[in-house]
Amino acid sequence: MLYVLKLMLLVAVMMTLAFWLSALLDRRLRQSRYVPPGLQVAMAKFSRFFLLTLAVLLSLNLVGIDLTTLTVFGGALGVGLGFGLQRITSNFISGFILILDRSIKPGDVVTIGESFGWVQELRARYIVVRNRDGVDTLIPNENVITNEVINWSYADRNIRLRIQVEISYDDDPEQAMALMREAASASPRALMEPAPVVNLISCATRAAGKAQR
Repeated sequence: MLYVLKLMLLVAVMMTLAFWLSALLDRRLRQSRYVPPGLQVAMAKFSRFFLLTLAVLLSLNLVGIDLTTLTVFGGALGVGLGFGLQRITSNFISGFILILDRSIKPGDVVTIGESFGWVQELRARYIVVRNRDGVDTLIPNENVITNEVINWSYADRNIRLRIQVEISYDDDPEQAMALMREAASASPRALMEPAPVVNLISCATRAAGKAQR
């Protein structure tokens, strides 16, 4: 019983120290101006995983457990966890892939399925996407890897948005187009070069509709 309590105490102390060191490293990385945001997340996650693993192994070694005796048990446990935690493992590995290939970074504007918003965080199991209403959507990393993702700010944060507007049959199309162009140009977020453009896509008359009846 004393042996088990000693092991639990050592593991608790080592893991507390590992969490403290990883949090300290994470804060230092976030304050750095020379490390890109994606690389900051990658280094923070890798260091936390490494420190926690090292804490457990050191605790077992300090108690006096021969780590070589755990090889067979570790192999059997790994096979069981591989079958039982397939999706979690897949999301975990997909998270590292997203961080290393830097296809999605915090601050990017993305569309994933029906979710549109700004990437807030890259976590080990999911990414956090916040929409215009301030609602956070947690999307599993596996979905981001296997499904089509639109990254609106991947190469350039300046993009063109296409908005379809319908007007009444009684309205003057030229006047309506001029008003829409003026409204788009008045927005402080719209660029003057290239300037906003309004195009007439289709036109139908009420008389034509009555003739078909």
